[in-house]
Amino acid sequence: EAEDIPLDEAMEHNQTATLELRLCHPENDRLERELKANGRLTDEMLAAAPQIDGYSLMRVRGKDDAICYVCDEVELSMEDFASAKADKSLFNEGFYEVSGKLTPDGRGRLARLTRDYQPHGAKNPSDLGRALAIVVNGELVAAPIIQAEIDMGEFLITGKFTKEEAVNLAAALNSKNSEEN
Repeated sequence: EAEDIPLDEAMEHNQTATLELRLCHPENDRLERELKANGRLTDEMLAAAPQIDGYSLMRVRGKDDAICYVCDEVELSMEDFASAKADKSLFNEGFYEVSGKLTPDGRGRLARLTRDYQPHGAKNPSDLGRALAIVVNGELVAAPIIQAEIDMGEFLITGKFTKEEAVNLAAALNSKNSEEN
């Protein structure tokens, strides 16, 4: 298994990136509120935070006060992404994002996952959808809430990337595909 390399370091050294989608704990909001009840999240507080089997506590990249208990099980990985490109962000001025297409298997897996964990989905009786962690090189980039089934075969990652980070992540996703051919 490859060692997780911090995103910034991987981009500086043009190393292959890893991209994974993982579910967040079903009670992540409550767990986060309990941790924040003691004030600003410090490294010491996070080190002393309750451990939950099958989940790792991660900070959201660039947001010191945002954390998530991320499932250790990977739902979608590099093999599920067919192609990628970097673009200027439509949502965050001055930043870049990575978009692209999923493989047919990746599209099916994402559709099942989002269908099952949307509000009142087969594996989620809650009125709220589950958070889906986007993990790049072992670093939590974002954890959007699943609102509905996603069956489009395309993806968009808006992690407030610099141009270089977005270009290098897209290149890493595309190089994975060129290595297979």
